[in-house]
Amino acid sequence: MPRERILITVKTYPTLSSTYGELVCTAGLLEDGSWIRIYPVPFRQLDEYKKFEKYRIIEASVIRNTKDPRPESHKMDFQSLELTETKLSTADSWRERRNWILNRGSVYEDLAALIAAANDRNELSLATFKPTKLIDFKATPQSPHWDEQKIAKLKSTSRQTDLFPEWQTAAITKYVDKLPWKFSYRFQDSKGLQSTMMIEDWEIGALYWNCIKGGASPEEAVKKVRQKYWDQFTAQDLYLFLGTTREWHGRGLNLFVVIGVFYPPVQFFEEKQSLLALTSTYDRALGSGVVPKHPKIHAEQDLNLLPNAAGILSKPLTKKFTLPWVAGSRWFESSQPDHFPIRREAPCIKGNIKAT
Repeated sequence: MPRERILITVKTYPTLSSTYGELVCTAGLLEDGSWIRIYPVPFRQLDEYKKFEKYRIIEASVIRNTKDPRPESHKMDFQSLELTETKLSTADSWRERRNWILNRGSVYEDLAALIAAANDRNELSLATFKPTKLIDFKATPQSPHWDEQKIAKLKSTSRQTDLFPEWQTAAITKYVDKLPWKFSYRFQDSKGLQSTMMIEDWEIGALYWNCIKGGASPEEAVKKVRQKYWDQFTAQDLYLFLGTTREWHGRGLNLFVVIGVFYPPVQFFEEKQSLLALTSTYDRALGSGVVPKHPKIHAEQDLNLLPNAAGILSKPLTKKFTLPWVAGSRWFESSQPDHFPIRREAPCIKGNIKAT
């Protein structure tokens, strides 16, 4: 069984499985930027010292889960699981996390191409996705109770056999509460295709229940969830971690769900020495007074210099801004912020933007 170092980026809200019990879909990126799914993981039954949080690097022996058709799915030897001391920080505009997830890994923008890769070629079932436009955040009521037949079957199975005999489990006397709401994003991709996907992130469920425990009504809790997942996250450089469900993988028209969100701050560049690489395309843009909305730049070093190259601004800027970039000795200033957003082509170097 090969041993891997994995950056944990995904933990979904627990669900019930008649085969495996209470499960969490856990996924992350290997050191080469490729995705790996660890399934099944009965997370709440792990020993406390083995319960890992997101953005923690873990080490464990894993093997391909041949019962799961999704190519990234692996089973873990939980006895081999070790939590390293390394948790990637949010310092320097999330630099460590950006480097591992965006620079090492792939980022998709075309949803149809992503679905074809999953359905037609079975190349992937996990991906980092950059929506071109976020349209809405929805909260829809659903039954707050787990299916009674599933619970009965689960209890019967647990009496007959140890679901995870390879390691000692702690008894669960009460299953996790089912969320009484379905949360989802509606967004548009780079080709104009719109889609609505459920959000199954652990954090969205935890936020809702924490609000309820704090005395909020269900409606007030949903409002708090929306404030974070819409008002707060759409003001950041938002990426979605997408995953297919086992049931619909390989055949569904809308087979992906949002299994996690990645929301580093929007970045703009400030390193003036790097701006010497600007091409005549920028000179023409400066001379005309505006930056083209989608400059046709081919050199990679030029792409790294574009304002907001890490993603599209979620909300229009309403003030006048001075962008700290220069061609030769000329500074460029614009009060037309709608010219700056472009879709992501390459990672952006560190920087900022200031109001004047």
